[in-house]
Amino acid sequence: GGKGKKSVGARFKEQLAALVSKLDVCSPHFIRCIKPNTKLVPQAFDDAVVLQQLRCCGVLEVVRISRQGYPTRYVLDQFTQRFGFLLPAAAQESYGGDATQFCQAILRHFKVRDDTYQFGITKVFLRAGQIGLMEDMRTRRLGAVLLIQRVQRGTVARVVYRRQRAAIIHAQACARAKVCRMRYLHTLKQIHAAKFIQSRARGTAARKQYAKDKAAVITTQMAVRRWALKQKWRKMEEMRMAATSAADAAAATIAAEKAMVLRAELETARLKKEAEAGAARERKEAAEEEERRLAGVRAVAEAEAIRIEAEAKVRGLMDRGQVDAEVSRATLEATAAASAPVAELQEENQRLRAALQEQMVLREECQRRIIEEESVWSQEMETLQSVLASVRRALEGGEPPSPNMMAAS
Repeated sequence: GGKGKKSVGARFKEQLAALVSKLDVCSPHFIRCIKPNTKLVPQAFDDAVVLQQLRCCGVLEVVRISRQGYPTRYVLDQFTQRFGFLLPAAAQESYGGDATQFCQAILRHFKVRDDTYQFGITKVFLRAGQIGLMEDMRTRRLGAVLLIQRVQRGTVARVVYRRQRAAIIHAQACARAKVCRMRYLHTLKQIHAAKFIQSRARGTAARKQYAKDKAAVITTQMAVRRWALKQKWRKMEEMRMAATSAADAAAATIAAEKAMVLRAELETARLKKEAEAGAARERKEAAEEEERRLAGVRAVAEAEAIRIEAEAKVRGLMDRGQVDAEVSRATLEATAAASAPVAELQEENQRLRAALQEQMVLREECQRRIIEEESVWSQEMETLQSVLASVRRALEGGEPPSPNMMAAS
């Protein structure tokens, strides 16, 4: 069990090795704060105070010890890589792969004394202040190399830049031209769209204004036409009233005249009929009187015949045949004398009957014509009244009467 424990020395040795390895990896340095003066004012440097502080802090002793030792240390490969390019190219190739000889050649090239450096197994140790010339030469050489590289790279970069710039300018020109063309086309489309929208907007505004103007004109025209129609309707109403009054008066006059004519005709027919009836009655009475007279004449003739026959018998002068012939002659004469007025009366009776028939036919024709005229007049009055009612309804509704109504009226 005791073999696994480490001693204090072993642990110290391990810790020291770890510290050394850490120091090799790091770059240790010391920072000391030095007061320039005791008054703590800027831009005031007291040499005695600063020197005393350096002595008290041990900085001078550290510098002295550092100068006596080898503070600058490089790994051989790092040293050759850092300062090997300062040798000529032929010298670099002559040493091959031996790092120690290559490092010695570098130090001899920079004329470093042999007592100021030492070689270890893997490192080279240099005293303080020996590496400054080499670093200065390296810095100047690197500056020249960097200048040459910078110039070369600048030249190449400028050529490439000019080519790229020309290509970029060409590409930008093409791209800008394309963009300009696209913008131009887009602008044209926007212009066309704006013109289209403006035309539509102006058209809409113009149509609205036209509709308003049209509505105002139509309203004005309607008012004027309504006023004109009212005036015309008033005149037409007056004319219609006058025409209606005149037509009524004319119709009444015509009807009155027709009635008067009809009454006159009827009165004339009645008078004629009464006259004909009176004449017929008188003729009848005359005929009866004539018959009575004929009967008296016949009786006288018979009496005369009897008388003649008696006288003949008394006288004995005539025979029977002569007496009959004489009696027949006397009878015929009497009959002829009585029949002449009867024939005349019959002819007059026939003529009066024919005239009465004609008057009856004329009376019926007059009645028929009066009925037809009254029906036509009633139809005209109904049509006129319907037209006037339609015109009145149209005017009350605010609409002008149609030409068909006016033509019908």
